[in-house]
Amino acid sequence: MNSVWQSLLWKEWREHRLILAILAALFIVIPPIFSLRTPTNFFSILSFTLFAVPMVSMFIAMNIAAGEQSAGTIRFLQSLPITGRKPAAAKLFWAVATVIVPILLAVGAAVLWSWMLEEAAQEAIAYDEGVYQTAPGSWFAARCFTPSVAAISLILWMAAAGVNRSDEVRAGAIGILVVASYWLLIALGGYTLDVLGLREPYRLFPLLFSTAPGGVGILSDRMSFASDDSSMLAKYWPLAVVGVLSHGALAAWYVGRFGRVVPGKPQAVERPAAPRDRHWLAPPLRSPLFAIAWKQLRESGPLAVLGATCIAAIAIFIYVAHFSLDRAEVSDLTPVDMFEGMAAAWIIVGLMVATVAGVGVFMDDLKPGLYAFWRSRPINVDQWFAVKFIAGLLVTVVTLAIPLLLVTAYLLIVPDAYAIHHKVSINDAIRFVGVGLLAQSGLYSAAVAAIVLLRRPIHAAFASLAAAWVAGMAAVAAAAFADRRIGQPNHGLLAIFLVAIFTLAVIFLAWLAVRKNWGWKH
Repeated sequence: MNSVWQSLLWKEWREHRLILAILAALFIVIPPIFSLRTPTNFFSILSFTLFAVPMVSMFIAMNIAAGEQSAGTIRFLQSLPITGRKPAAAKLFWAVATVIVPILLAVGAAVLWSWMLEEAAQEAIAYDEGVYQTAPGSWFAARCFTPSVAAISLILWMAAAGVNRSDEVRAGAIGILVVASYWLLIALGGYTLDVLGLREPYRLFPLLFSTAPGGVGILSDRMSFASDDSSMLAKYWPLAVVGVLSHGALAAWYVGRFGRVVPGKPQAVERPAAPRDRHWLAPPLRSPLFAIAWKQLRESGPLAVLGATCIAAIAIFIYVAHFSLDRAEVSDLTPVDMFEGMAAAWIIVGLMVATVAGVGVFMDDLKPGLYAFWRSRPINVDQWFAVKFIAGLLVTVVTLAIPLLLVTAYLLIVPDAYAIHHKVSINDAIRFVGVGLLAQSGLYSAAVAAIVLLRRPIHAAFASLAAAWVAGMAAVAAAAFADRRIGQPNHGLLAIFLVAIFTLAVIFLAWLAVRKNWGWKH
């Protein structure tokens, strides 16, 4: 390469090109495939597919925050005769491009699709605008702008929070904690102002939303600083200025801090002449399998607790909105709305945490040195895999379900004015929770299989997301086809059965790969 910048950009392109290809395939191929029978469904499917952007942004931010430390190449970067700002800027550029380019390509495909459908496309677009409360005539602009800006915001927040961590999982955990804490502080601030009866400071909350992680996704005309008949520039220029300044500060923090770590050096420590007493240590576990399970609980537990904390923070946010004194601003939320919102948060956050947890189960254990150590132990490899897999899965799904169970219990015992036991079908609630648990288990299993085969955390995360997304939509499409052709009324059960088959298949693939030591060795 002719310059340092060209070399750095080429290096980052080589690292991000596979991720970009996966995202482009996810955003461009899926909507047409599932719209072949009903072409007008393309626009609603594309809008639904774009909901993967927050999760995608999180994993990309984890990669640029701690990828060099995890791969052990940070010393090489530090040895180069350049500052750490240039590699950081190159990483940030390609991280943003990796998310935005597939979004733009997908919207471009939507433009071509609308030209083919002509008037039918306009009706479908108008319907989708009503579903997502998009301003009439701005569907294409909204699908370009909102996901792109929200993705940039999440990348900057999580990369700045997790920079220089030892691996991607820790960087993601710290980033999720910071993001959830920021939103929780906004909710508690709003609740405090509400209790004190202060209304004027509420005008500042749109400014806080513009600085928040992904906050642009919830901004609307009601939050602007001008009248409804004002121009777009007059409505949003204060929010744009505050958002650019705050996120520019995050970018400067990441670029300035990247690579500023001191590599650990082994230290010679003199051994004491007499062995020290270790009465404070617990006796060793007698069973090797219990020891492996305990180790996995210690590794997966903190991430699961962090995810449960995020779900609890969302519950507090919904609770504050529900009991706000200004009911007009929250559209009269009901307890049933609280339950449904909490359940949706449990599924979304649970899928994100399940992916990270699945990647982390074997991320370190399959490295050459540690894997050779485990294979040298007198432990059956099948039992080793089963214990680690089951322990990680149980601690993840059980811990994540605790906030949902607590909120549900509260809504069941409160007075009838707020209770949900006579408004929500128990069978429907059980079915909903079962589907959520199956989705989390399936994505966790796909992430385990992906990390075993790819041995690269971020690539494994994206591959598992793409595989699970395609499998889920294929199961729904197959169930709908069976409903039309066979007249099977319980097509939902067929979709659940197909997802369960997918989960068992990827578990078998992961077990076989661990047993045979298959995988991308580098």
